[in-house]
Amino acid sequence: MVDRTNALSDLPFAHLVMKFAGINIHVFSNAVLLDKLKIFWEGSAEYVYYTNETTVCNEWKVYIDIADLTHEKTLTDINGKTVRLTLPMNSCITEVNSFLREFITKVTLAEGYVWLHASAFELSGKVIVVIGNKGDGKTTWLLTAICRKNARLIGNDQSPIGIDNGKLAIYRWRPDVKICPGTLDFVGLSFDYNEPVIDRYLMMPFLNQYEVIDFLELSERSNQIIRKFPLDKAFGITPATSNTISLVVFLKGEPASEIQRINEAEARLLWDKISNDPEIITPDKLENWNMHIPFWNKRVNGIKPDNDALKLGEESLEYLFKNIPVFKAYSRLSVVEIESFLDKISKENYYE
Repeated sequence: MVDRTNALSDLPFAHLVMKFAGINIHVFSNAVLLDKLKIFWEGSAEYVYYTNETTVCNEWKVYIDIADLTHEKTLTDINGKTVRLTLPMNSCITEVNSFLREFITKVTLAEGYVWLHASAFELSGKVIVVIGNKGDGKTTWLLTAICRKNARLIGNDQSPIGIDNGKLAIYRWRPDVKICPGTLDFVGLSFDYNEPVIDRYLMMPFLNQYEVIDFLELSERSNQIIRKFPLDKAFGITPATSNTISLVVFLKGEPASEIQRINEAEARLLWDKISNDPEIITPDKLENWNMHIPFWNKRVNGIKPDNDALKLGEESLEYLFKNIPVFKAYSRLSVVEIESFLDKISKENYYE
């Protein structure tokens, strides 16, 4: 059963407010859909709540309608900060979340945030960000930290960073963690799901979040067989409470005997090698989204960064290089080696 505590239908004329990276987004739609969105994004967005406030000034508004259409339609009013998404009758939360991910990514880029291809977690009060290309082991680090060290989830795969009160912060993003069976085997969590082929397992922080996902629809849309992580095998995923970055680990392909602390110049060289990764998105890439980000959808057009946003993106990266301890690690470390490093950085002042 879906928990309808503080449900939209109980609040006349209400809508949903979602906050990501300090940006409020007001979402208007039918009660059933907004209840599902609230459940899905809780624990990931900075906050999600209902309001019956009728006046929304200078904040983004998203209207989601369901109509007798064969294809979705999107209308965007940049000056009015309004987007209207109209979906066919048989649409589900998968399509809505796909749209919201594109929209939120573009809005945050236009505000100067930088999106890293990284996993991130909080361990013993320290926020660790692990940056790497596809297949380098970001999810392995995340699972090792969560299931072996009781770390708290910030994000997997992509997360935005920005300067917050003079510190570099990374913000919680999508709550779903997709895991391939090979990664589960690697970290010692393999099991028999009684299906011949499964491409990905999906883990969520809260059990009721599984109830709002249509796994058959998600599999069809992704062209993969995706199943929920078996609840009897699940370990707790707790959302992080801190977001100020303590240290960064770059995953690289070359074998190395140990995880090494590197200086600013070396960190910049590593960044130059991976910054062409299409899943690392800086504000300047928003200006030519269709060229730089070919695999993303292109439904919300016209959102552009101004000079201030471009400068903020550059300042975030400068802060990372100059002020954050940076390490480099072989992308194929064993779980034991990852665990050992996590134990070391848990100690006070280890990396300072």
